[in-house]
Amino acid sequence: MTRKLLVLLPLLVCLAAAPAFAATVRVKADKTPLRATPAQNAVVVDQLKAGAILDLVDVNRDWYKVRDPLTKKEGYVLASAVDLQPGPAPTSSGQKTAAPGAAAKPAAARPVKKGDWTDRGYLWVGGLFQAGSSASTQLQTWPYFAETATTTVTYPAKSAPGFDIAGGYRVWRNLAVGVGVTSLSRSTTTTVTGSIPSPLYVNQPRTLTGGFGANTSETGIHLQATWAIPMSPKMMLMVFAGPSIFRVQQTIVQPQGIGVSSAYPYDLGVITSANTSEASKTAVGFGAGADISYYFSKSVGVGGMIRFARASASFPVTGQPSVSVAAGGFQVGVGLRILFPSSKTTKPGTPAKPQPKPQPKPKTPPKKK
Repeated sequence: MTRKLLVLLPLLVCLAAAPAFAATVRVKADKTPLRATPAQNAVVVDQLKAGAILDLVDVNRDWYKVRDPLTKKEGYVLASAVDLQPGPAPTSSGQKTAAPGAAAKPAAARPVKKGDWTDRGYLWVGGLFQAGSSASTQLQTWPYFAETATTTVTYPAKSAPGFDIAGGYRVWRNLAVGVGVTSLSRSTTTTVTGSIPSPLYVNQPRTLTGGFGANTSETGIHLQATWAIPMSPKMMLMVFAGPSIFRVQQTIVQPQGIGVSSAYPYDLGVITSANTSEASKTAVGFGAGADISYYFSKSVGVGGMIRFARASASFPVTGQPSVSVAAGGFQVGVGLRILFPSSKTTKPGTPAKPQPKPQPKPKTPPKKK
């Protein structure tokens, strides 16, 4: 406490010794509006007369907060509507002290430049087509007539149509963060190969042939950071990347789930049935892509998207090797594109609004002798 008093004491002495007058302003014209807040549409609390001298209380960008020394009424006037009189001028928070006779200069706003994206966000809705991902296989072995049966079930890659929706919110300049959701499903016919022992002859296995129907469906959630590049007033390129999370549902053959023809003379190994189940797994991967769009109006247009997203889901099978399924792949999509304009959108190339400068005080003509 003693240390604080030693610091404050010289300051108090200086304030006591300072001149009694404070910074003031002089009104230039009659009926100058005194407003309740620093805004052109604010309520007018009084109309000032030309030549009126007011105490300067604070500076708020291109507005002065003033007080009538007689009525004690306070309000805001435009800096360009008054002349600043000599004296110590108050400052706004974070601004340097203004020199006597000059207004405090506010920080200039960054002008909107060519290539700046000024919308609040975007929305994409459309369809997509995903090229076939890598084929997957399932291996199984089991004892059969004192020997071992082996099979390889191949789930072939297959292209499929799907649905795509994505949206994002601009967080800084041309950068937006958002999320996209894709959904698709496809049906395929597996290929089963391998061998199964003969019930009549030792070491003379039969070759397996045939297959069965299988389904694969996946829902992808793509978290994406997007950088927008305005190419013209009507065209926009957006480049995005981020982690992708897939929920994959896949047909899986259960242990010893392959049924084989057992008709005499047992020389054919034809698949007659398959004991399967629909298993689900979540997999995390990565995706990246780009979207180019053409806008008929300020907010609505059409666009095309390309994306590559990949993740690997592993499905365990009791007593057998796990089945690895590749989710995602190369995607191409088209659809509706919507922009959400900012309420304060400024056209690229528009400079920052110039701040009004206080007019210099007219010089008093010399008296004639």
